[in-house]
Amino acid sequence: MDVIDTLTVPPTKEVEVSFCIDFCPSRWSGEQLVVGAMDKVQVYRVGRDTVKLRPVEELKGHRGLVRDVSWAAGMGRSYHLIATGCKDGHVRIFKLTAASGHPSPLRSKYSANSSNRRQQRMGTLGAGLTGADEIPTPNGDDETNNNDVGEGLSVELIGDFDDHHSDVWRVSWNATGTVLSSAGDDGTIRLWKAAFSGEFQCLSVIASQKSGYAFTEVF
Repeated sequence: MDVIDTLTVPPTKEVEVSFCIDFCPSRWSGEQLVVGAMDKVQVYRVGRDTVKLRPVEELKGHRGLVRDVSWAAGMGRSYHLIATGCKDGHVRIFKLTAASGHPSPLRSKYSANSSNRRQQRMGTLGAGLTGADEIPTPNGDDETNNNDVGEGLSVELIGDFDDHHSDVWRVSWNATGTVLSSAGDDGTIRLWKAAFSGEFQCLSVIASQKSGYAFTEVF
């Protein structure tokens, strides 16, 4: 379908490399994916005037190779959450919201569907009053509606944790996009969840017997 050059210059053979990718799980947000290439993380999206994926936002702040990226499920939120795991020992959580002047992807989709339904009802009513044989058909869930997501999202770093104190190899959201798990070279799996204030906190730590850590929970 497409070929994307994530680096302008390929790394040399003797250099340690790291590449990772994750697609946006929301069906209402169009084609989007987040790509980690070495120490750089970018969000790619299909624009309204092209069918090609192109970089639109960069998730900055990484001071080492990005080992993993994970895009959270939307579950009705008006913003996106993306987590990264880095060689510098940090787990980072980024919040992406619609930039000023652009509607959110979810709002754009439902607005388009509502407009289609209104047009269908008006067309049907008009045809019944005039006796016309043809009734206008709705546009339906046309995929072009999904691409009306604006040209940019506002990126905010809302979580930055170095609790692993070593390389973070994996990050993964649960099915609802509310709990983030991270695994590092310290031999632990840490679970992160947002408190009522919206600030993410460590919910629990799961450790192997050899790691020397005890199982803890934070409420």
